[in-house]
Amino acid sequence: MLNGELQFTYGAYVPVFQAQSKGTGDFKFVADSYQTAENIFVIMVAANSPIKTPKDLEHKKIATTTKNSITDLLAKSAMETAGVKPLDGRMGRVPFPDMQSKLEANQIDAAVRLKPFVTQAARGIGAVPILDTSQGQHQTSPSPATQEWRNS
Repeated sequence: MLNGELQFTYGAYVPVFQAQSKGTGDFKFVADSYQTAENIFVIMVAANSPIKTPKDLEHKKIATTTKNSITDLLAKSAMETAGVKPLDGRMGRVPFPDMQSKLEANQIDAAVRLKPFVTQAARGIGAVPILDTSQGQHQTSPSPATQEWRNS
């Protein structure tokens, strides 16, 4: 889109907002591509984890993929809503495909996952959701959207 080869694309809000704030492009959101739903964005722990409630996540190492991504922001907001103290400094950056093995090896205490990685971790190592970050106040949050590039 930035070089003019595409007029429309599918993408996430956060990076678009970041690019637009830096003057990288001028984007227009045309439509939501989907909205969050139950078990789409969740914080998961290993099957044998002592973490049983969102409050148990306090002072734990929690993996997310990218700082200020939609999964990161939803997790922080949901945890604060659940009464968990702010997460600054405890959110490690781990690619989605690596989170399952790190949970299984107890290298991290929890992981912010999204579909299909939620299902893979549940089936693969018995990982369980502790907090659904797209429920409550985020139940109808718009997720990645289609954007239109405008040359201005």
